[in-house]
Amino acid sequence: MAITFIPKRGSVLMCDFDMAFVPPEMVKYRQVVVLSVQGLNHRHGIAPGLCTVVPFSTVAPSTPGFDDIYFAAGSYRSLKKESWAKCRMICTVSHERLGLVRGLRRIEQLSSFDLGKIENAVSLVLGLS
Repeated sequence: MAITFIPKRGSVLMCDFDMAFVPPEMVKYRQVVVLSVQGLNHRHGIAPGLCTVVPFSTVAPSTPGFDDIYFAAGSYRSLKKESWAKCRMICTVSHERLGLVRGLRRIEQLSSFDLGKIENAVSLVLGLS
């Protein structure tokens, strides 16, 4: 499952959050969008690289907040169901956790508009704006 390439900012990948999690951290094998810039996503010597990602959930939030960015079903080939980018769950993960979205021949990129919505929500979550 581990990727062997340097993912670009805005790439939609799969992430295995089941490896050593502590509740209420994100769990399951799920889609994520890469938020870190490509220059920081490289391998570190012989060790795998790291990426900062925001996970998606297909479960509607009970009380949607500014940090839940909605994506309609089919808005991207990789997001077949209604999905929410869970911006408060931003985290840095190893390339060992990341893989390609099944059924797609190419890595899908979010539009700059949609990536901007996620960036704005993350900056609010982190108190940067």
